[in-house]
Amino acid sequence: MVLKFNLLTLTAVGLEQLLSKSLLTSRDAVELYLAQINQHNHNGLQLNAIISVANRADILQRAELLDKERAQGKTRGPLHGVPVIIKDICVARGMPSTCGSYALKCGEAKVDANIIGTLNDAGLIIIAKANLSELGNSKGDNLMGGWSPVGGQTKNAHVEGDIPPSAPPLTSWGPAGSSSGSATAVTAGFSPISLGTELEGSITWPAARAGLYAIKLTPGSVDLHGFQPAAEGFLA
Repeated sequence: MVLKFNLLTLTAVGLEQLLSKSLLTSRDAVELYLAQINQHNHNGLQLNAIISVANRADILQRAELLDKERAQGKTRGPLHGVPVIIKDICVARGMPSTCGSYALKCGEAKVDANIIGTLNDAGLIIIAKANLSELGNSKGDNLMGGWSPVGGQTKNAHVEGDIPPSAPPLTSWGPAGSSSGSATAVTAGFSPISLGTELEGSITWPAARAGLYAIKLTPGSVDLHGFQPAAEGFLA
């Protein structure tokens, strides 16, 4: 049987249904999403939505483990075996944790942000870290959404070509920010779901530009240990 589906429109729920019906394995899904990233992140459409990709052998091994658990009738949650991309604003062992800044490019995390453990416990597979407005757009005013020195300029997947140099920071040509890569990555079929952060519009604006549903959680409801800290008095 030839299985036909479109990574551009496949949702996390749709993928879970394929997995639960044994029409696809998590390993297969990881391979497909990695191929899509390779085709259009720095190549093809050059969307620059991804700053770094997790070690291929490690995530394939994790996918196989989760496939084995599913085959044994054990699932960790409704997103068991589903790939996810996280914004590069929190630390994760074995991956760069840059916040898009050269100042942090060579840093190595000794521990994971607490959210990493939460995602792993729920059975998700972290396959990559998303580009963002440098330092969560806290570096200055009138900066183009989705640009960082490490990741370059994230593009809006719905708009062909580069952003004009004279365009304003929130131009409709661009992806908005600061969770730009998280939104563009899902639109481009790099993963069915992603994680972003927001102080003021950093999730909702990029999602609107990308034509996606997004949820901004109640401030204080998520453990932010291991995230880039905000100014005192702010909660993301």
